[in-house]
Amino acid sequence: MSLDIPDPVRKTVMADGNGSWLDELPGVVGSLAREWSLVIGAGFAGGHAALVVEVTLADGTPAVLKIGVPGHDVEREAMALRLANGRGCAELLRADMGRQALLLERLGAPMHDVVTDRASRHDLLCEVAVRLWRPVGPGIGLPTGAELAEQYADLLPELWEQAGRPCFAGHGGGRTGLHEPAPPRPRRPVRGPGAR
Repeated sequence: MSLDIPDPVRKTVMADGNGSWLDELPGVVGSLAREWSLVIGAGFAGGHAALVVEVTLADGTPAVLKIGVPGHDVEREAMALRLANGRGCAELLRADMGRQALLLERLGAPMHDVVTDRASRHDLLCEVAVRLWRPVGPGIGLPTGAELAEQYADLLPELWEQAGRPCFAGHGGGRTGLHEPAPPRPRRPVRGPGAR
C-alpha cells in the first residue's frame, strides 16, 4: 500500500528518531483497513502529529482514519470525543489505542475552505468550544486547562520548529503569532445615554 505522508508528519517523526514508524505505517493502515472494512482514500494535509486519511466504511459512509505519530498519544483525544459523543465535533466511531488509531465521522470540507473570513472562523471556533465544554469528574483522566497551558507554553514553539514552521507568518510586519504579542486592537469610544 502506498501512502502519501505529509512532509510535516514526516519531519515530526524523523525529528523524534522514529523513522521505522514510517516504514511500518503502510502495514498498520492495511491491517486497520481489513479489520474495520475500510477503503482507504486520499490523505489530508495540514497536521504534524498524525497521519489522517479519508476512508469509506463498508456501507459507503465517509469517515476519517487518524493514526497518531509516536510520542503523540491520541488517548486523551479519544476520551474527549467519547465524552462529546458527536455534539460539537466529529463522532468517534472506533479506536485502537495499541496502534494509536481513531476512526472518525467525516464532517465535510475544511472550515478554511468554507469560511474565508478569519474573524468569522474565529467566532465559529469559539462557539464550538462553548458547545464542547462540559465539567468532568477527576477520575476521567483529562488535564485541566491550566495544566495544558503550562505544558504547552514551552512545547508549542519547539514543536513548531520541529515541524518546519508549518504556520504562516501572519499579518503585521512578519509577526509569527507564536512568539510575539498581538498588536493592540483599536478601541471604539463608548457612548452612554445622552452622549454627543
